[in-house]
Amino acid sequence: MLHSYSFNGTIWKVRIDAQQSLAVVEVRNGVEYTAYFHIIDLISKTHKVKNWVLHEPWLIGIEDIHNGVLYVHQYRSPEIPEHYGIYAYDVHSQMLLWEQPHFSWFKKTKLTVLAHFITTEGTRSFVEIDPLGRVIQQYGDRVPVHILQEAENMELDAFEQMRFPQAVLLDKPENKAYLIFFKTFAPLLKFHYSEYLNLGKNHVLSYYTMNKNGLQTSMNNYLVIYNEEQQKKLCEVCLAEKVDKFAVDTFYMYQSHLFFVQYPNVLHVYSF
Repeated sequence: MLHSYSFNGTIWKVRIDAQQSLAVVEVRNGVEYTAYFHIIDLISKTHKVKNWVLHEPWLIGIEDIHNGVLYVHQYRSPEIPEHYGIYAYDVHSQMLLWEQPHFSWFKKTKLTVLAHFITTEGTRSFVEIDPLGRVIQQYGDRVPVHILQEAENMELDAFEQMRFPQAVLLDKPENKAYLIFFKTFAPLLKFHYSEYLNLGKNHVLSYYTMNKNGLQTSMNNYLVIYNEEQQKKLCEVCLAEKVDKFAVDTFYMYQSHLFFVQYPNVLHVYSF
């Protein structure tokens, strides 16, 4: 089933809270110079939080979301996109839980946050912050191996829940079977670059058609979900019109949810 969410701005980043099955969407409106944050419940498909503006309206962005806590950073300035500061918000109450404006994000462990800062000598020093925002350990220039491994294992576990498409160059002889198969449900396919994900009996394809207006040519980018067993399209959406180059990672899977962005202010989530 397809669920769609429209936003007043450009979708900048989507992060998943695996513990609570939430998606946080960072939307940036360059006219209003405001960053809005939205929370979507992937189980109920409800848009739980809309147009949430944090303590800094523009120079701010997502670092991570974990077990209902959203971690964000600020930027030094529009000209210097360096991340600094860590701010932890409860996504259910939208309350600021704690802040550490003098540290920068490094990694997340199961219970703590690893952060770093530049010392007066110009070297990088690491600290560990507990769930109340208190510095509980200072590590100098190196994080202990077992703590670093825990953080990296969490990143790996999160990544392994994701699936990304493969680029398929259909003009290569070894991909002729792909081309013949894709033509059964994407007959307008004109360019031999596509992105494809095989989900058993379901097939997800991002492909391109051609527009021609006099001497001007452009492409439309479509996404289609095709069920081989039923021999029918489950979904077909035009992701972008009149583009002049191919996009990368136009969709991705998280568990049983397919995410893709349209135009670029509409987020679609197809749940299998």
